[in-house]
Amino acid sequence: MENIVKKLEEQCKNTLVERLGMEFTGYGEGWMTMKMPVDHRTCRPDGALHGGANMALAETVSGALSSVSVPYGNAVSGIWNRDKRESCQKGRRGLRHCPCGIHS
Repeated sequence: MENIVKKLEEQCKNTLVERLGMEFTGYGEGWMTMKMPVDHRTCRPDGALHGGANMALAETVSGALSSVSVPYGNAVSGIWNRDKRESCQKGRRGLRHCPCGIHS
């Protein structure tokens, strides 16, 4: 696990992942977790977590899991639907991703 997380962290240097402070926090067979700060980088002017930052976290964890779980050449897609508005206090936002389907 540690080697995979370190490799992903290295690949994410100088990217949106690094700029938003996202961190890989766990990995196992078929799942991965990340966290992201809820602060000036990820909040709207009114202090609420920005939906785009939240979706960036979702896209990053799903893409990272796909990159280490799916054989090269297979396509993996996700459909994101962000309808619900939630308030999120300052701190950290975590996300765990488990793929629901793999398409070849």
